[in-house]
Order: sequence, then structure tokens, then C-alpha cells
Amino acid sequence: SFMMIAMGVLFFKVPSGLCLYFITSSLWGIIERKMLPKPVLDTSKFDEGSELDGTVDFSDSNDNGQSYSNEANLAERKRRDKERKKKLRERGM
Repeated sequence: SFMMIAMGVLFFKVPSGLCLYFITSSLWGIIERKMLPKPVLDTSKFDEGSELDGTVDFSDSNDNGQSYSNEANLAERKRRDKERKKKLRERGM
């Protein structure tokens, strides 16, 4: 309600063409926003329990089917990264 009064005060001394432009532009933006579809979030990666209590289970596997949920797998990942870096150095990259 305050914004309507503030806009009236701001546009009181402005030429009518400019007021018409601001009003139509605002209405067009509101209509356009209402017509756009709302985005739908993909929640298929969350299990049913995590949606209820707000927690997420990060023990899912990566694209290769390997799980990084414990320290042994993390150590294996670091070892493979070191091997890749060593091979890249040997190639001169």
C-alpha cells in the first residue's frame, strides 16, 4: 500500500508518456512472469528418508559405480589422481 503512494508522488511531475511506459512495462513483466512455467526440481537422487528430516545421504556412488563414502575409497581416489598427474608430467603436459 505504501508503494502505491510512493509511485504516485514520484510520477506526479513526470510526463504522461513516461508514466504510461512505466505502467505498461511493469504490467507486461508481471504478466510474463505469471505465464512462465515454474521450474521443477529433480528430487529422484534423494532417498525417501532424507526428504523428511532434511538430511541428505552422500554415500551414493559416482558415475563409475564406485562409492566414496569411506576413507579407504578416498585414499584410492587420491592414489589414482597422483598416478594421473605423474603420467601427465612424463608426457610433458
